[in-house]
Formats: sequence, C-alpha cells, structure tokens
Amino acid sequence: KLAIEGDTGDLMVACPDGTYEEVNDAYLYSRSFLGAYSFIFGIYIFIMTCRTRRAIRDKYDIPAKCCGACNGCCEDFLCTMCCSCCTVQQMARHTNDYEKYDVGCCTSDCCNKRGQRPHIPEILV
Repeated sequence: KLAIEGDTGDLMVACPDGTYEEVNDAYLYSRSFLGAYSFIFGIYIFIMTCRTRRAIRDKYDIPAKCCGACNGCCEDFLCTMCCSCCTVQQMARHTNDYEKYDVGCCTSDCCNKRGQRPHIPEILV
C-alpha cells in the first residue's frame, strides 16, 4: 500500500508491521519498468492473437461473419479484445486433428487417479 506523507510529500510504503518507510528511486524505477514491460508484452500478445486468428481464417477459408469490407480484421480485433480466452480456445478447437489425436477429456479413461494421462508413469512418494 502506498501513501504520501503529509508534511514532506514523500512517497511511503506500508510495511507488514504497520509502519511506513520511504520509497527509494530504485523501487519506483523497477515498478515503472515492469509495468511498461508488461504493457508492451500484453500488446504484443494481443496483436499476435489477432494475426493468428486471421491466418487460420485465411487457411481454412472461413468467411468473416461481420464487416466483410475489411476482410474480417474488425471481427478478429473485436473477438480478441472482448474474449481472448474464447478466441484462443476456438482456434485450438478448429486446428486440432481429432482423427490423429483423440480428445478424451472428461471421460473415465482419460486420466489415472492423479489426473495424468495413462502413458505418464506415476511418481510414488
């Protein structure tokens, strides 16, 4: 928890014991650097998800359901923006080869008692 001291205007951080300590410049620099890095990485993942969705639609000749004027760029953007988890799952479902790689999730023969695939040996402790 961050706070500003009233008299001096210094930035203070709350310690677990209830006291406050002054925040040094290295701490602020690392927080701002990590925040900027996380933001840039998030933008990169967003762009790559949009481009991958577009490539899958092009490869399998899947037409855009809305905004055909931009060849589905808006649809790829909106799907990724609104629910990126659903978008990634949709791409995974569409590109899986069900004849070669059987999906046995949620069945009794899917996993052993520890939740592992049957071909993975159990580690006994």
